[in-house]
Amino acid sequence: MTPVASPGSHRALIYEQPTEYVSGIGDFLRSGLTNEERTVVMADRRKIGWLHEDLGAAASGVDFLDAAETVARRGRVARSLIERLGEGALSGGPLRVVTEEDLSVRPSHVVRDYLCMEAAANVAYGGLPISILCAYDASVAPVEVISACRSTHPETLRGGAVQESSEYRPPAEFIMASSAIVAPPSDAASLEIEAAEDLARARALLRSEAASARLPPEDASDLVLAADEVLTNALVHGRAPRALHVYCEGDVLVCHVRDAGHGLDPLAAYLPPPEYALRGRGLWIARQTCDALEIASDPGGTHVRLMMLPARAGEAQPAGF
Repeated sequence: MTPVASPGSHRALIYEQPTEYVSGIGDFLRSGLTNEERTVVMADRRKIGWLHEDLGAAASGVDFLDAAETVARRGRVARSLIERLGEGALSGGPLRVVTEEDLSVRPSHVVRDYLCMEAAANVAYGGLPISILCAYDASVAPVEVISACRSTHPETLRGGAVQESSEYRPPAEFIMASSAIVAPPSDAASLEIEAAEDLARARALLRSEAASARLPPEDASDLVLAADEVLTNALVHGRAPRALHVYCEGDVLVCHVRDAGHGLDPLAAYLPPPEYALRGRGLWIARQTCDALEIASDPGGTHVRLMMLPARAGEAQPAGF
């Protein structure tokens, strides 16, 4: 039997065979149901079928969500969970979550973003009544993803045993090491940003580039909002020279904001600001309105890259989140 998961635990289940998946997830869910915890599973339909068969009648007590249909931006899901858990608004007491995403078929920037969110979860959900089990299929996931999995989870679950991960890294350290610094291409649409009056020009440029990239109107508005927040941060807290670059990397539309400042807290985009804080909301907002966000620094200053996929699937948010 899998050891009991305490509130605030964040573990990774590394498996290769269906039996390992069913055993690890099944024990985790049964423990939650016994404790009358709300349990949620985000998985593909095939694995949901495995778990239904394993749990039998007890499966009726689990909220199953088809991962293929649950494509809400992770920043929004994180915000909703933090707010609800912090307020004690979730009925049924503590929450138990199982989640898995097939990173073997995701673009590199989505994989980096996902893994950085995994690292930040150790801080974001700390002290909240939630236990999370993240599944990783080692038979298909790239070796570097499994390595990163061990670096972003304090504990791993394999063969029914919980082990401390010797590869675990502090969240801020992992995020800093994972964020890419990519020089804008020479043909990027660029704009120097040195005064508040430049923000209107920046918004117009972004709308034009988003239209050219065939970004859906709602996503274009989200990107403009996020960029406005990041550019305002650069004006208020950064140093000249400041610039906006907009370009495509394959199918991804990138909004790249740089300034000559000394860097940002790597966790700034992942943790909600205090309720009554007058500052510090820009990156938190941007994180929820883009498909991916990266913060990086080099000797030349600070880089914030906001990324959107022009051909996104219809967004759906997990029920009750």
